[in-house]
Amino acid sequence: MKEKKRLLVKKLGRFEYGAALKLQKETELAVKDGKQPDTLLLLEHPHTLTVGRRGDNAGILKSPELLRLVA
Repeated sequence: MKEKKRLLVKKLGRFEYGAALKLQKETELAVKDGKQPDTLLLLEHPHTLTVGRRGDNAGILKSPELLRLVA
């Protein structure tokens, strides 16, 4: 009979985007290295504007000055 896989669920609440990304990368490595089971991170972070690796600022309608004010 097949062994049942475990799923670790972590309810983390609110995290800053950078801290959440760091935790996600650390969790990914721990799962890949077999140090913890498959893991689901449940969290939220403040509104964040991101541009993908191949993206550009053409779709951003606010000025850089205004964006710095709300950061």
